[in-house]
Amino acid sequence: VSFYYSSRPNNLILNNITLRVKPNSIVSFVGKSGSGKSTLLSLLNGLNSQTSGLILINGIDISNKHYSCHDIGVGVVEQSSNLLSGTIAFNISYGMENAVKEDIIEASELACSHSFIKEFPDGYDTVIGENGKSLSGGQQMKIALARAIIKKPNILLLDEVTAALDLNSEMEVALIIKRLKSLMTVIIVTHSTEFIAISDVIYNLENGVIQQSENNTNS
Repeated sequence: VSFYYSSRPNNLILNNITLRVKPNSIVSFVGKSGSGKSTLLSLLNGLNSQTSGLILINGIDISNKHYSCHDIGVGVVEQSSNLLSGTIAFNISYGMENAVKEDIIEASELACSHSFIKEFPDGYDTVIGENGKSLSGGQQMKIALARAIIKKPNILLLDEVTAALDLNSEMEVALIIKRLKSLMTVIIVTHSTEFIAISDVIYNLENGVIQQSENNTNS
């Protein structure tokens, strides 16, 4: 797979990337800023389309615009939690009109957010400000994870989700992701040593090319 922006055809962002990701594995992409890591994730979640090559998820060509990320089974959590002003339940179930309270609690338990949510006087009916400003960074990220998990994705994409977290929160989120591996494949763009430690495979991207891959026997 290769990719460049149409306005800069001589600047390849990704250059002949070839790889296969095993189901129920954790794969991390590392490398310097500008190496193409987040661009690769943007192809997987449909924000951009590859210039050449083919991307298949569960045998489906994701360049076919008849399918959405949800149809293909891809969930995304970004560096910013992108929480909305509203209740916690509304934020977790956003985009899932048929979600019931049991679905919300199940997703929250998987994201390890249920324990702190139930401590609020209004529980899941607690109103949070725009971007979850009334919550800590770790709490925001756990709710963002629950919002992705409730959709039951086959593949979960994480883009620098620990960048704004302290070390304790980073370690907590890494443990959550490690447990999720039994339910879904997780693909991560990260600089986090905690995330690298739980990864089954680590790819090092440099100038849009995979320079090195490593199997992590300690994950």
